[in-house]
Amino acid sequence: MSVYEMLDQYDEKLKNYSDECVPIYKNSLNKGRQPYELILKGLFDFYVFCSYLLDENIIPKDDESSTITKLFIKGSLNLHGIYTCLNSGLNSEAPTLVRSLLENYLTLKLLLEKDTDERIKLYENFKYVQQWGSIKKNLDLLEAGIITLPQFQATNPKHRIDRLEKKFDKIKSDYHPKRPYHWAWKIFKENHKTPNPSLRQIAYHLNEQFDYEKTYAVLSISVHSSPLIENMIKNGKSFTLVPSFSTRTINLTLLSIDYMGKIILEIVRKYSDENTISDMENYIPAFSLAVSQL
Repeated sequence: MSVYEMLDQYDEKLKNYSDECVPIYKNSLNKGRQPYELILKGLFDFYVFCSYLLDENIIPKDDESSTITKLFIKGSLNLHGIYTCLNSGLNSEAPTLVRSLLENYLTLKLLLEKDTDERIKLYENFKYVQQWGSIKKNLDLLEAGIITLPQFQATNPKHRIDRLEKKFDKIKSDYHPKRPYHWAWKIFKENHKTPNPSLRQIAYHLNEQFDYEKTYAVLSISVHSSPLIENMIKNGKSFTLVPSFSTRTINLTLLSIDYMGKIILEIVRKYSDENTISDMENYIPAFSLAVSQL
């Protein structure tokens, strides 16, 4: 049998399979979603609320606060991604984005805790450390013969190497001298024996140990290849590719709104006037409570 004949054969098999299964799949998805439609709408509405805050300049967008704006946008897109997953019954995939949202919140809180201008500079300059590290890794691949010189030069032209080396030399003292793997090393270097701060250390420093110990670990099950993922991809005793809905849909929705709400409050407390702060401190908990009762 030729490759083309094999492709035609499987095209026919898959068409027959799809004609039989896809209508059942769509019906199952719509039926499973129905009990959760209101709470999922609440999650999407909170994403729309985030868009409103940005468009109305309640979240700052000027050059001086661009780092904070970027983290807010990243959190908002996390929120939309979580909604997309949960609305599609992907309870096993949404926790990855919820974990990203938690990490985003901890990063933002650390930046705004104190010495914000200096910390933002550490955060932003770290991109040059990462870019220089990438060049060094590519040089290692070149020396090992894994890539060729033309392949190396295609992504690392000399002018780029020279520019990044100069930037790296100016800022390298702010990061670990041998293992510069985290932007916040300078903040923690006097109080921790480890080369770079872990997320756990950051969470404890910020008094967010509950979210780290209780929530982060559970969310990480979906990120890594844990055998506990089995509980999320079974329908009764059988494994299935069909998305599903459960009380986990509710829990992840409320958790996401909570983290995004904390991000908003951190920002407005730093950059907004007293009336806006008061509005957000009242509105966000009320919104979250209303969604939890749907």
